[in-house]
Amino acid sequence: MAALRAQALHLLRNLAAQASAKKPALTGALLVAQALSAILFCLPAAAQKDSAEPGVKISVASDHATASSAPAAIGTASDATKKLIDDMVIYTMDEQQIPALALTIVKDDHIIYQRCFGVCDLESKQPVTPQTIFGVAALSKTFTACSLLSLVDKKQIQLDAPLSKYLDKLADSWKPLTIRQLATMTAGIPSFNELHEKPWPEEFQIAQKQTLLPAGSQYLNSNASYGTLGTVIEKVTGDSYIDALKKTILAPLSMNSTGTLVSLASGVSIVTPYDDEQGRGPLRKIKYFDPEVDYASETLFSNSDDLVKYTSALLHQQLLSKEDYKTMFVDRPPLANGKLVPWAFGWNISADSSYGDRTTISVHGGTRGAAPAILLFPDEHVSVIGLCNLRKPAVAGIIDYAAKIYWRSTNPTQPATGCPVPANE
Repeated sequence: MAALRAQALHLLRNLAAQASAKKPALTGALLVAQALSAILFCLPAAAQKDSAEPGVKISVASDHATASSAPAAIGTASDATKKLIDDMVIYTMDEQQIPALALTIVKDDHIIYQRCFGVCDLESKQPVTPQTIFGVAALSKTFTACSLLSLVDKKQIQLDAPLSKYLDKLADSWKPLTIRQLATMTAGIPSFNELHEKPWPEEFQIAQKQTLLPAGSQYLNSNASYGTLGTVIEKVTGDSYIDALKKTILAPLSMNSTGTLVSLASGVSIVTPYDDEQGRGPLRKIKYFDPEVDYASETLFSNSDDLVKYTSALLHQQLLSKEDYKTMFVDRPPLANGKLVPWAFGWNISADSSYGDRTTISVHGGTRGAAPAILLFPDEHVSVIGLCNLRKPAVAGIIDYAAKIYWRSTNPTQPATGCPVPANE
């Protein structure tokens, strides 16, 4: 079994690397390999008696999961399930040269699996812990959206009001864009941040000189849209973006290890970012973007412990009114052609056949030196949280497969199938 799993993973990783090198003919083969790997990794625990693959170099830095030798009840993780997830993570990290990864599964506010793999820095070899801080990339958008909706709750912002109601000196084409269109990325604003990598105030001026697509015509993954929402939050509250987040989310939840590189206290443990051009080059140490560049779209850093608090608050609807939780997690305004976009207010929603058609709410992020993901199962009050310091496709696969393995172990009559595809990066 171990050899078969290894062969499937080896095939999957090779195909993924070639597909990322712009070889579209491999798409079908890649999907086959994904399905094969998912099936192998989601077999019943009784079939998984093999030890970890020989030659693995990545080690589990810390173990904070609750051990149990009894058969798993619904919502728990048995030792066999934990070991299966461990083996999958360790094998993939070694194969893909991933330096650090933290993975947590929470059920009803109880941590049922928490492992930290690898090291914060390849030179110092400092182990990763649940307190280690990672970049959270696009997860920042969920914080921006939540803070925005808290202002909607307070009647300080109207979602269908034009942008010109809150900001002055806008280009004429930007004035009629609504806050809702910005938050759902249907305002017609492409993302310019990757092109210019300038501080947001400069980027904002550049963005307004670009040609927009008709508002409501299509979904566009746009950091500029969320940078604009950050500016709106600052203008309405009179606070800096990070101070507004502290008041609406971070302080109420005691998320003391979440912030920007500037706002976090000195001396905290932050992982070193690495890059390998998504598998196309050598692994090398890099620098994080300046917080003023990423701003309200990808600027935040956090750790596993804080994100457990965050996801639990979201699942228990502690931060917003029921109406605005519905706006964030359920309502998806149609495009001009009538098609519903699954992504809005930072989150992708789906009824995934991989999990017995249960509703899943997710966000996957990716920027230089950061590849986080969160999967929420709202009906089961389960969250899966992953943090990593290397951006590449395999990282999203690790987190998705871990969720599959857990789901398969607690729902033996509903095997997980297929491979969830990250909705946004």
